[in-house]
Amino acid sequence: MAAGRWEPQGGMWLEADCNLVSGESLARQLLKGQAFWRREFGLQVESCWIPDVFGYPASLPQILRRSGLRCFLTQKMSWSKLNEFPHDSFVWRGIDGSGILTHFPPEYTYNSYCDPEGLAKAEKTFHEKAFLDEFLTLIGIGDGGGGPKDEHLEHALRARSAEGLPRVSLGGSRAFFERLAAREAELPVWDGELYLEYHRGTYTSQARTKRNNRRLEQELRAAEALCSCLPLELWPRAELDAAVGTLLLHQFHDILPGSSVREVYEDADAAYAE
Repeated sequence: MAAGRWEPQGGMWLEADCNLVSGESLARQLLKGQAFWRREFGLQVESCWIPDVFGYPASLPQILRRSGLRCFLTQKMSWSKLNEFPHDSFVWRGIDGSGILTHFPPEYTYNSYCDPEGLAKAEKTFHEKAFLDEFLTLIGIGDGGGGPKDEHLEHALRARSAEGLPRVSLGGSRAFFERLAAREAELPVWDGELYLEYHRGTYTSQARTKRNNRRLEQELRAAEALCSCLPLELWPRAELDAAVGTLLLHQFHDILPGSSVREVYEDADAAYAE
């Protein structure tokens, strides 16, 4: 990582659901996530990558900015059922007026093979191509963390100067976002929620898990309020840290929304019961 061959992303403790959790839980995810990067690597992440979350609330830009993040990336909005989202490179503005530089890779996948079909699709669908000449493509097996295979990289190398295809240049996202930031004044602005017209079971399925999440959010807030009346040396830190860990883990975007298998919810019920 020190040599620049790895680029840390995420910002949050894990890729959490952003629809059903409280604003305080989102702040906890970022606080614990950034603390991990500082403790383990001596750095702070500047980009929030949560490409598989099922929608994003209008409060998130403010929370991200106040957590030290300046960029946001996802591809999930391309899954909407009815309405095509109109931007790929834009400024997302939240309810308090905070804006965050945002990019949706226009191939609309985190599993790009960087093959001619995918690159041509990305070039065609890129909404800002009339005035921007650059977009990101996420090469490799991103769903599960496998990374790029040899053939994916070979596709990328061949596309560096292939007639009829966008020119591919391998690199990190930080430099891309810095170049995009230089054009920020030209970018469109989206105000408010990023609502995904898909996965609507996010709000209804696995009601027990959703109830337990909200109960633990409320009990943690009450416990910390009571602890604030005590001297610091009397705080039950180990117990509070364990409860926060349970809360944040089960806010993962394939647990809390209800999109996991039965065994996951059996484990979650047992964890909440502890």
